[in-house]
Amino acid sequence: MDYKIIFPKDFIPENIQIKKRINVCKNSFNYPIKYLNNPLIIQTPILSLPFGKYSYGTKSYIDASFINESVDKDMAQFKKTIININKTIIKYFSKNKKIKFIDSIKKSDSQYADRIRLNITNEILVFDEHKHILDHEYLKTKSYVKFLVSPENVWKNEEKFGITWRILQAKVYQQTMLNKYSFI
Repeated sequence: MDYKIIFPKDFIPENIQIKKRINVCKNSFNYPIKYLNNPLIIQTPILSLPFGKYSYGTKSYIDASFINESVDKDMAQFKKTIININKTIIKYFSKNKKIKFIDSIKKSDSQYADRIRLNITNEILVFDEHKHILDHEYLKTKSYVKFLVSPENVWKNEEKFGITWRILQAKVYQQTMLNKYSFI
């Protein structure tokens, strides 16, 4: 399968394609999202994880913060790219006014930055800054991470629709931890 990883600044909304729906269960469908007929894979800037990994039912999620988007142009561009993808999807599905769009961007109060909700599986690879593989336990509260993410599909049922954002790989920026006596 061909794919190209892009930075948010290189994203062109007109290149998004919504493919033929796939039946998931009764009155629920997935619509694969492609970018020039290939998976859309975006490399994020360094994100903060305010809560770490959590599960709801059989699925696991991570919320990543758009911290400092007002002063970090890469962060602002990443959020703008997510918003542009949302607008493209909403426009495509706006024919049916009865269903509600569930945004992947979770709004926060003034104390915290907005966040994006991302799906994560145990199969993804997690790396450190030196390209060494790490356990998933490094994806924890208050860690800093860069992701390769993909808006995999649009999920839709009779009442609502939204985008499934999936983490494909993670790069963790580890904090220095000394696990033995180190004073000089």
